[in-house]
Amino acid sequence: MTRTSRTLSTFAAVGALALTALVVPAQTAQAAPSPLQRCRSGAGADVVRHFRQGGGTAGVGFPGGPDPANAVFPGDVVKVTVNDRYEVNVQGWAYEPYDVDGKSEPAGNGYPFPGWNKYANFFRWNNNPGGWVGNHDPHSLRELARCKRAPSIPARWGTQINDDNIGDNSGEWRFTFRLWCANRHRCDDL
Repeated sequence: MTRTSRTLSTFAAVGALALTALVVPAQTAQAAPSPLQRCRSGAGADVVRHFRQGGGTAGVGFPGGPDPANAVFPGDVVKVTVNDRYEVNVQGWAYEPYDVDGKSEPAGNGYPFPGWNKYANFFRWNNNPGGWVGNHDPHSLRELARCKRAPSIPARWGTQINDDNIGDNSGEWRFTFRLWCANRHRCDDL
């Protein structure tokens, strides 16, 4: 081997080593999974709240408390798991229990959501201080059985039973609200 070919071989080897050093870190440096990816993969949520909504309670929400601040932000992902072993009896004098889907009969005037299933538990998003998010229509709690992106504006989440008289109800629904945050540091205090 001539001196020139040895020099070229050395330069080629050094060049290949330098190229490998540049390429390998780029291959191992991956972006952190998104909230949607974390939810779909079954990774633990950043926030978990277990709810027991009694039949005589109009609704529950996240975050809790009177007139809370927005706690769900664009980029976040929400999922709700309903425990179907629990039902709400909507008649104090007779036994008429329902799960969160309610009765397959449209509610009439006087109900919170006329035209929607009687005795169902619905959810809506609300922005503080802007008001209802979207078209104001309620959504079935089961809609959140899959990972769902949060609204495009900061919001809070709440449920409401579609019943014209919650005073005669008994029993309870149980469900778990999970939140995967786009900014995990923001969720540390929730």
